[in-house]
Amino acid sequence: MLNSGHHFLILSGLYGVITPVDPVQLYSIPLYDDDPVQWIWRDSDFLTKVLFDYVRSQGIRRIFDFTGIYYYRDLINWQSFKGMVAESGVECDVLHVFSPVGAGDNALPVFGESIAQQLIHYTEDQLCSINPEESIGNVYFRAIHGARAGMASDFPADQPMIALEKIIDPDAKKILASADRATVHSYRNPNNPPDAGSSLIWQYGKGLEKLLHQEITRRIGDQLRGAHGKSIPQSVQYQSKDEGRLLKSFWYSDQPSGKQITLGQWARLPNDLIKFPESSFVIELHWLLDQGSSGRFIGVAEKCGLVAGIRNKAVHPNVISFEKGMEERRKIVPTINEIIDLIYPNSP
Repeated sequence: MLNSGHHFLILSGLYGVITPVDPVQLYSIPLYDDDPVQWIWRDSDFLTKVLFDYVRSQGIRRIFDFTGIYYYRDLINWQSFKGMVAESGVECDVLHVFSPVGAGDNALPVFGESIAQQLIHYTEDQLCSINPEESIGNVYFRAIHGARAGMASDFPADQPMIALEKIIDPDAKKILASADRATVHSYRNPNNPPDAGSSLIWQYGKGLEKLLHQEITRRIGDQLRGAHGKSIPQSVQYQSKDEGRLLKSFWYSDQPSGKQITLGQWARLPNDLIKFPESSFVIELHWLLDQGSSGRFIGVAEKCGLVAGIRNKAVHPNVISFEKGMEERRKIVPTINEIIDLIYPNSP
C-alpha cells in the first residue's frame, strides 16, 4: 500500500480523516446512522471541506469511494464536494464503488480483495482511465453514489434527493438534510412504525416552510421595517383579522415568537393579496414580493399548494405507511427542488 504511490484515506469516528501512517490511540467510537458523531463531522460540511483541501493540495485527479457502509459514506457531502471542485477549477472526479455481491458491511471484503489483488497495482493513468459503469472483477464504478437498479443496494439510486448544495440558509438546509437521512434510515429499517411515511412527509414540509420563512418572509420583513421604522404602522395594527394576520406574518418575522407562514397560507397568498386592493400596505407587500428572487412567488405559491395537499393528506387525520410515504416522496422532493430553483435562480 505504502509503495503503490497512491493515496489512501480512512474515515474515522474519532479523527475524521486519517492516512494509514497516522498514529492513533486505542479508541472505540462506533459510528451509527444519524448519531452525534455523524452530526459533528457533517456540521457545516466539515469533513467535506477537509477532503477538498487534501485533494487540492495533493493534486489528486480522481477519488475512488470505497466507503461501502452508508453512514460512513454520508460523512462526506458528495454533492457539495463536486460543487467545490467545479467552482475552484480543480481537475478531480469521483467514482463510487459498488459490488453486485453485496452492499454495506457485506461489500467491504469484496472491496478489500479488489484493491489488494487488482487496483493497487494500477498506475495513476490506468486508474484514471476507468470509466463510469465499468466493472473490474467483483466491483463496478459509478459517477453517482447509488447502486445500479436491481443490484445489491442500501438505497435505490433512482430516488430523488433534495438539492442541498443549492440551499444557502443553514437552518432550512439542516432540516431538509435530516429528512433525506431519515428516508434512507427508514428504507433500511425492516421494522418501521405504522406512521413512518407520515413522519417523513411532515419533515419535508417543515423544511420547506423554514426555507420560505428564512429566504422570503424574513427578507421582506426587513425591508418593511426599514421603510416604516421599528413600530408597526397603525394602518396594520388595527386592520381586520384576516388582513392583519397576513401583514403581521411578515412584519414580526424577525422575532422568535413570530409565526411562520404555513404551506397552505403560501398557496393562498396570491388570492389573499387581491382581497385588499385599497390597502397601501398590502400594495407595498405585493410590490416587494414581485422583486428579486421572491418575484417568482406566484410559482412558489402554486408549488406550495401541491406540497401542502400531499402533506395534509399524510398527516391529517390519517397516517400513512413508509411504503406509501415513499410514493408521495417521489412527488414532493422534485417539487421542493423546483421551489429551491425559484428561490436561488443563480445556483449552479
